[in-house]
Amino acid sequence: MFSDMTQVLKSLRGFDALPEVALDQIAAYTSVRVVRAGETVFCQGEPSPYCFGVLSGEVMMQHVSQDGRFPPKVLGVIGSGGLFGESSLFEDKLRAAMATVSKDGKLVVIRGSELRNWMQRNPETARSFLSVFLNALPPLP
Repeated sequence: MFSDMTQVLKSLRGFDALPEVALDQIAAYTSVRVVRAGETVFCQGEPSPYCFGVLSGEVMMQHVSQDGRFPPKVLGVIGSGGLFGESSLFEDKLRAAMATVSKDGKLVVIRGSELRNWMQRNPETARSFLSVFLNALPPLP
């Protein structure tokens, strides 16, 4: 039923190691979004209901100073296969950074609260997912 989205999820770091049955279930909580350079995906301080995966293009993560005299600080650039906004997979919290599209592309949108509910209903698969997911995150600078 979700085989196309299952294949899309496999292109994301961390998801590629999950069994297809788990990916099929997770696919129910996802969609694809086309984005254009200059588009803001989310702003710092907004609620965080979604996690995103980059299928193509690039997204720049920035921290915006409350003091308008200072320019935003670039935290990183996420390309194909990368994830951002992943805190929504664990809790509803305000965004700590701003995400802006730097190259046209496509994003996978994952509804965080629905995935959290799925993890509670499927604890064994969720443990496997979280282990793979956390190991796939880039190291802290």
